[in-house]
Amino acid sequence: MKKLAVLLFAFLVNASANPIAVKVINEFQVAPDDSERIEFKWFQTPAPDTFFGPNDLFGATVITPAGTAVIDTHLILPANGFAVIDTSVLNGPFGLTDFAGFIKVSQGWRDTVIYPSQVPAPPPSYSTAFYYCYAYDPYEGYIFYGDWFPDASPTFGGPNDDYPGCIINGHVYDASAQPINGAQIVANACWGALPNPPFYKCCTTYTALDGSYVIDSLLPFFYWVKVTGISYFPDSHYTQPLKCLVPTIVDFYLTGVDENRNAMTRDNISITPNPFRTTTHISIEQSAPLRGSGASFQDFQTKSRELKIYDAAGRLVRSFTLGPMPSALCWNGYDQQGQSIPPGVYFARLETEEGVVVKKIIKTR
Repeated sequence: MKKLAVLLFAFLVNASANPIAVKVINEFQVAPDDSERIEFKWFQTPAPDTFFGPNDLFGATVITPAGTAVIDTHLILPANGFAVIDTSVLNGPFGLTDFAGFIKVSQGWRDTVIYPSQVPAPPPSYSTAFYYCYAYDPYEGYIFYGDWFPDASPTFGGPNDDYPGCIINGHVYDASAQPINGAQIVANACWGALPNPPFYKCCTTYTALDGSYVIDSLLPFFYWVKVTGISYFPDSHYTQPLKCLVPTIVDFYLTGVDENRNAMTRDNISITPNPFRTTTHISIEQSAPLRGSGASFQDFQTKSRELKIYDAAGRLVRSFTLGPMPSALCWNGYDQQGQSIPPGVYFARLETEEGVVVKKIIKTR
């Protein structure tokens, strides 16, 4: 399974006893006509079992809309370098159409790009180049992800250096679709992405007055986007691999109660110990009703209350119906189905006819 997951854009090859996934086309230019060319580069992970040594491209076939050509020169593709293919090293028809075409190459291995359906067609004097990054997964090993992009300054024979990075943007609203200002947004590259400056594995920002946010300069990788707002239940979203030409839009609608706007309860939640590992005691303490609430002290003593515990994504974990105040209970960290909950952040929410109180609970390992 490891070898099948090594490359995202890949074709199988029989260059060794164990077939491995390979990608070799790194950049191409279609216009002007006298600049039509392709760049090859081995895309190998840091793992030793995907190493490629120098390779003589003599005899490799290059198929384009013009027909099939053969490299008739002893052109060496270095282990960590580049080889440029144009008419000077080819025998046979070769031509890259300006707006829509394909490139197929093979020499025991094979690789194909089809533009613009798979990759963007480069404008005149631009190239289409490939940016790639790696992650390490303890079960699959090194995994390779990449993204094609138009390069304004073609870099044939050298590393591509114009990659703009990827963007995640969107808005954060409350349950009434009103924007939330100042919510914290954190985007984390998932499971073992290797750092590749100037692009971020982790980035934090905050929403503006209209609830909007933008995070740029990200890797073309999976990200876990988490949002927290004061007195709202946190939420999160797991993205697909990002693409620089297609910003990933992630909107959030947070549920919860802003404690500053609740004026009809004086109940309080006390949690000890907090954080807890196996058991914690939750006490509900009651103060006198607020003046002007229309409720008597006797009403406050006899009305039932609901205590609900939610996880960080706002899912209900456990609920308790409480009797007359004050009340206390012992929670063993089990959910409604009698299963032990995992370590993490949870929220105890006291619901009464007069209002809501929310307190954070942390369960440790």
